[in-house]
Amino acid sequence: MAKSSEVDDPGELAQVEPTRAARMKARPPDLFGVPPLAKGQRRADVEEELRRWYALTDIQRSQAFADATRGARDWSAEVFVHASVQAYAEGNRRKLNMAFEAFAARATPLLLSQAWGSAENEEEDQVQEILLHTCRAIVAGTADYAEVNFADFAKKKAISLHRSRESRFEGAFDQVEPEPDSDPLDHVADRVPTPEARALLAQSVGKLTGRLREVFIQYHVLERTYEEIAEQYEVDESAVRLWIKKANAIVGLQGGRS
Repeated sequence: MAKSSEVDDPGELAQVEPTRAARMKARPPDLFGVPPLAKGQRRADVEEELRRWYALTDIQRSQAFADATRGARDWSAEVFVHASVQAYAEGNRRKLNMAFEAFAARATPLLLSQAWGSAENEEEDQVQEILLHTCRAIVAGTADYAEVNFADFAKKKAISLHRSRESRFEGAFDQVEPEPDSDPLDHVADRVPTPEARALLAQSVGKLTGRLREVFIQYHVLERTYEEIAEQYEVDESAVRLWIKKANAIVGLQGGRS
């Protein structure tokens, strides 16, 4: 499967965690324990909500993740983006999975409402594409604006996707004829990730649930190794390979990581 051009090089991703950890250390949290953003400033209501979040115990936060995954709307999408960012910076993959699943459940109704100009069967694809876009921003340390105003962050991406669909639709009717003396190889498309490939990845994730969805994202999007995933779930690598194989079969993907 081709991967989105927005996914960073694995070597660069390896530098995200220490870089972000250093930035967090350089900018201490406020009196309530809420760390500041590297860029911009949160809305007052989000800042107040995060102060309540930091007053919770770890057990209470885990319960909040579980409640949100089941549909509770006690906490905003911005809080769960922040929780995902913090979990990634800590290297706590279990917490990251819980936080991001809660975020996805909380954000999906909003993302569906923003899927204008989409056919009914394309709405879920757009939701998954924006969720993956947010996941990549969290990994890359560029999710600050999603903490400031997730609705606007998502709206900008939705507009971009809408324009991309329109461009592809219009381009489908444009045929470029090669010059008589040109080399036919000059007209072979570059082998780079396409919008269609990104949509396919988003659609694929949408077919999965639970553990299979978690390991699929970790392996194909976050580029974790079998060993790392096995360590997180405290299972043998053979179990992880079986999960990936099952997930690949469900989404129609053959082979390993592209």
